[in-house]
This record gives sequence, structure tokens and C-alpha cells, in this order.
Amino acid sequence: MTNFNSDCLRIIFDLLRTDRKSLRSCLLVNKEWFHLIAPMLWKRCSWHFHRIESEKNLINTILSCLPTSSKKLLSDNNVKLPLKVLLKSPFFNYISFCKFIDFEIIERIIWMVFDDEEYFNSEIYIPKTYEKIYPRIYRGINTEIYEGINTIINEEFNTGIDEEINTEINEEINTIINEEFNTGIDEEINTEINEEINIGTDDEIDTETCVERNLLEKNLLRQEIYKLFVSQCKNIEELSWEEPQPLTLFPGASTCFPRLHSLSIRADPVSSEALYEMAKICKCLKILTIYEYSQENYGLISLIDAQENLKEVSIYPNNNRNDCKELIKALERKGDTITNLRLCSFSIMLPSLLTSLINLKIGNYCADETDADKFKKFQQHLTVSEFPNLQVLHTKELTCFKELSMLIEKTRGNIIKVSVDLAYKTAEDTGMLIKAIAKYCPKIEKLSTCIEPNDFVHVKSLLLNCTNISSIVLDSFKFSESNNGDMLLDIISRFAPESLVDISISGNWNYSINALESFLESFRERTLNHFEIIDHHTGNVTDRHRLTVSRYVFEGVITDSDGVW
Repeated sequence: MTNFNSDCLRIIFDLLRTDRKSLRSCLLVNKEWFHLIAPMLWKRCSWHFHRIESEKNLINTILSCLPTSSKKLLSDNNVKLPLKVLLKSPFFNYISFCKFIDFEIIERIIWMVFDDEEYFNSEIYIPKTYEKIYPRIYRGINTEIYEGINTIINEEFNTGIDEEINTEINEEINTIINEEFNTGIDEEINTEINEEINIGTDDEIDTETCVERNLLEKNLLRQEIYKLFVSQCKNIEELSWEEPQPLTLFPGASTCFPRLHSLSIRADPVSSEALYEMAKICKCLKILTIYEYSQENYGLISLIDAQENLKEVSIYPNNNRNDCKELIKALERKGDTITNLRLCSFSIMLPSLLTSLINLKIGNYCADETDADKFKKFQQHLTVSEFPNLQVLHTKELTCFKELSMLIEKTRGNIIKVSVDLAYKTAEDTGMLIKAIAKYCPKIEKLSTCIEPNDFVHVKSLLLNCTNISSIVLDSFKFSESNNGDMLLDIISRFAPESLVDISISGNWNYSINALESFLESFRERTLNHFEIIDHHTGNVTDRHRLTVSRYVFEGVITDSDGVW
């Protein structure tokens, strides 16, 4: 076989990074390929499991990476790890390859150890300890990696890919166990935990004591896992910090966090002291997501001030209390670097913050309009706000179309995407928004909004003036029995620019079959990549509509209409 140098192999494997199956097969070629691919697979992987047994195997691999000192501490405190974890150490320090620390991964491990039967008996399961009310991006370690590595260890390494590899692996294991893993946070912490857990006799333990002991045992395991990641991971890129664990006070923090560029933090349980330490270590955050901010956390404010090039900020305050004045001031001081802002409460949408973001390119605003006073103030803030460099505007549950139109008018014509999600509210007076987009957004490529039939007339000017538009979504939550959808189909078919290849329209409007066929015929010479009638199950979308669309998919006029019919 032709030998490639390491640099060439890295380039090839990097091109295959999304094809995990191929990468896994490459693991088996030889020792050099394994050493190149294994870190790549563990660096950034998906936490998706198709088989429960695969998840168990992978979690056991992570637990087996715990140092002997941690395993002994856990055993002494009645934390029972799987026998295979206690008896077997991994051939490689896989944890050191990771570039992220994720709360969800660690919580899944906790539940496997303490609640194995309940946790794994359901076909569809999520961590029971922390149910999210906000969307998350789940990241983690792919179970397929474990299977590939397990194959190598159990088959290939024992049959001689390279006769020298077993010696090398044994030396590496001894180094990991005897040198790298024998670290502790603080002897006093372990002593304190031992004292708290080893209380009472079996005869004296009541229900309350059992619950308390269980929590202490879980926290001890949680601590040791976090210690493992912090001590072994160098220069991680992403961190999900949702526990009161003092990560920055653990051994290895100074080498784990200096290149952190994305931090997701649940602010309330994390101490200011730990965040002050993070501010000393981490200076290059680009993405910051803050959940459950209910009171001023000066450690977090110090962390924001320490950043040199903070670009993207998302804030989801605690609904019970929104004391955010100092946080807002800290963000204002970063107004010249922040280009992407997501705010989900009127209480933090202050004029001083909005006007300080002179370089904002992406604006996301979502809030509940039931608080009339706060909504009115927000409308006033929008009228004085100005984002000349704005490129993307997304709003959710906001119906202040006049103020949004005024905001668009003050941009420099660089907007490429607008998304207005009304969350089942009626879309009165969206015409002024569409008129503003048609006039001031000549470069727009994607538009998603709700609209009512009396504003269809404005779609014509939109299509004529915005010749780069490639995707349009026009929805409505107001049911209509008349054939008012025919007018919209006619406008789009007559005035759509060549760039428009992705069209979604509401199923709450009624379309005649003749109008639908004429519309689709107009695209026969230029294929629609995607066409969708958004079915709200009101009866307007019939089998005849579905058959008509299916016919044009079969004839190649429409490339994709999956998930609609």
C-alpha cells in the first residue's frame, strides 16, 4: 500500500470528518491511521444513540478513564461503578482528545450509574434531572466511535496490526495511571464528602437520609467526572456549564480553558468566584449564552469585560426576576464587537443597549406581549434604535410591524434574511413590513413571515425589487374558505425572479386546483428545489392538492416536497 505522510492523511481524514462510518473503517488500517483518526472522532462528535447498549458501552469507556484515585474515592463512598470499569483501563487517554465539556453528557453518565434500570427501559429517553424549556443544541460523543475503538482493541490489537503496539499502549496506560490521573482537587473536599456520606448505620437510615446520601453520592461522581475532563482536556473550545461545580478551581483549569470560544452557562447556580477565575484564564470567548439570570453575578460581568472579541450573545433571563442592570452595562461596553444578539425578555431590551450595538449584524428578539407596559416601552426603544450593518433580523411573538419597518428603513440595504414568527398570532398590517423590505432590502435572500390576503398586493413589489430572493415562506394562522390563495399563486408565478427556488405558502388559504396547476406549470422551465403548502389541518389541503403536487414532483418540476403531504 502506498504510504502517505501524516499531513496528507490529516487532510484526507478531515474531508471525511462528516462520514463517521468511513472514518471508523479507517481506524483498522494500522497504528498510524488510528492515532490520526481517534482524536478527530473524539474532538467533536454527536451525542445521538440508536441503541441503548451502545450508549452504555460508551459511558463505560468514559468512566474507565477515571484515575485510580477517583475510582477508589467513589468505591469508598458506596458509588458502584460497573465491574468492567473498575477492572479495565483504556488503551488511550480518549478524554484528552475532547474539545468540549457538556452538561448533558455528564448527566447521562450519572443516571446510568445510579438509575440504570429506570433510565434505559424506555424506547425514547432524555435526562430526567434537567428538563429544558428552551431549545438546545446537543453535543457529545458518538457511540459509533466506541464500537470502532472496541473492535480495534478486542480484535485487531490482539492479532498484531503492529507487534510493537501492545508494548507502547501498556507504557501509555502506566503513564496515564501513575502520573496524569493521580491528581486531587483538595484533600479537604474529599474528607468533607466522606464525613457527609458515611453517616449513621443501616438501622438508623430513614428515607430522608437515603435521599440525602444519594444526592451526595451523585455529586461526588459528578465532581470526579468534571475533574477528569478539566484535568485531561487541553484548550477545549466549547463548554456547557450548568452545575455549581467550581470548574475553574479544579487542577488543569489553566490549560483547559484559555482557548474557550463558546460558553453556555446557567448563571444562577455558578458562583461568582468560579467565574472570576474563568475571567483570568479565558480572554477569547466569541459566543456566550446565558440562561436563568435572575440576579447580578459580578463574576459573570467580570468575564464579559475580560473578553477581547465577543461576537455573539444570547440571554434567557429568569422569568421570576430580571435584575440585569449591571449585565446590560457590561454588554454595552462590548457594543463595538457584538455582531449577533438574542434577547428573550423586554426587561433587558433597554435603549442604552440597543443603541450601543453599532456593528450589529444579526438581531433576534423574542418576548411575550402580555405585559403591555413593557411591550410599549420596547416599541419606543425600537423607534430610536439604528443598526446600519444589520444583515439578519429574527423576531418571535412580536407584532410591532410599524417599529420593525422603521428599523429596516435605517439599515444600509445589507439585510439578507428576515424571519417574523408570530407563534399563532394573527398578522394584521404586515403589509408595511413587506413594503419596507421591498424598498430597503434589495439584497434579501430569505424571507419568512405571516401575512393576510389583503396584503398580498405588496408581494408583487417585493418580488420585483428583491431579485436575489431564493426562499420565501408566507404563512397565516387565520382560516379562510374563499379561494383567496389563487391571487397569491398568480402573483408569484408572474413576478418571481429566477433566484426564487424555495416556496412555502399557508394551507389556511384556499387554492383552486386550476390555479395550483397553472402556478406549478410556470416553474417547469426552472425547477423548484422545494415547494410546500403548510397544512394546518383545516381541510383546505385536500387529496387532489396532494396528488397535483406529487405529479409535479414525479415530473421533476419540484425537487423536494417531503414532510408536507
